[in-house]
Amino acid sequence: MNTARLLDVAISGNFESLNREIRDGVLISLEHKTPSRNCILHVAAKSGQAQIMERVLDSLYPHSPLYATNCKGNTALHIAASLGHLGISELLITCATDQEAEVKQLLLKAQNEELNTALHLAVKHGHDDIVDLLIRKEPDFVRKMLDKFPNAIMKADVFGWTPPHYAAYFGNFEVVRLFSENNNISLAYERDIQGMSALHNSAMEGHCDVMSAIIEKFPYTCELLDNRGRTALHLAAESGRTKAVKILLSSLAFQDLINEQENDEGNTAMHLDAIKRR
Repeated sequence: MNTARLLDVAISGNFESLNREIRDGVLISLEHKTPSRNCILHVAAKSGQAQIMERVLDSLYPHSPLYATNCKGNTALHIAASLGHLGISELLITCATDQEAEVKQLLLKAQNEELNTALHLAVKHGHDDIVDLLIRKEPDFVRKMLDKFPNAIMKADVFGWTPPHYAAYFGNFEVVRLFSENNNISLAYERDIQGMSALHNSAMEGHCDVMSAIIEKFPYTCELLDNRGRTALHLAAESGRTKAVKILLSSLAFQDLINEQENDEGNTAMHLDAIKRR
């Protein structure tokens, strides 16, 4: 089997050509790599063709490290998540799960040189379906991470976002509930590089169940201001999230903050609504 040819046909996305290169019973090694240290998994992920990845995974040597990294520290899952290849992401996670639980955990929590996990990249590039796959459908993984690595969930990416920021932004009530059950108060009060907390994120997106869960467990998150001096109410009002505004207005912890003014223009939440003619 010509390894260089195999890498070429994999990236081309030509399934028939790949089948000709991989003869029945022939196993593929991850040792052969491109100048950027991409192995066949990385190349298959780039192709965007789920059947290419499926054929590669079926032909790998047993227990091949699915979390193998390239020169930038990216796994194949990093690449699939950043490019929006949902089917390939599902195949990688399923294959890792079939090997053993530890392989799945190593794949999901792997960080590249910029400290991004596959989840970070899916969010960064706006691939909501992959975010759903990585976080919404993996609550057991999140729970195990909380139990085994309580400090790991505080690690932020280059934007200062922690897993609670992502869960709140996408309205993942189950994951937010797991974080709140952890009783780590600093989780709720952690802010990103713009000063935004998980409550800010959920209010901006109008995820009322998530907001209620955060406020009930950590009521004084209502007092958090972002770098522009905005409360969660400012964000909810500015985004036109009527139900979110109602929740904040009814919260006892928010009663003295209703007329809080932001730094830039001195606007209250009502000013922002008036400006947008709501």
